[in-house]
Amino acid sequence: MSFTKKRILIVEDEKNLRDAYFRILKKNPEYEIDLAVSAEDTLRLFNVASYDLVITDIELPAMDGIEMLGEIKKRNRGIKVIVVSGSGVYLERAIKKGASDFIEKPVDINTLRDAVEKHITAS
Repeated sequence: MSFTKKRILIVEDEKNLRDAYFRILKKNPEYEIDLAVSAEDTLRLFNVASYDLVITDIELPAMDGIEMLGEIKKRNRGIKVIVVSGSGVYLERAIKKGASDFIEKPVDINTLRDAVEKHITAS
């Protein structure tokens, strides 16, 4: 039996965090994961690929994750987006822009995995 992998995009400018999220999620063979380091990279990827879920940091170079979230939602209204930030002050703005979930740093592995499972299943 064949199945379609769920496509996840991780947007994080800090290499150690980006790699950690990747290592956690790649353990699930049902996920195909791409990585981006900026909002600009993300929007370029959205021109050539479609995703079921995006995990993004708020503090990114040039365009922040909240602004990028708005751009992503313009392209794919139904996409699920998990926002990650070191500060809860962004929670209200992220939800207003269409975030599906908000996780505060430092990110607990189980919290991330549970949020991804919850939202990827709903996509």
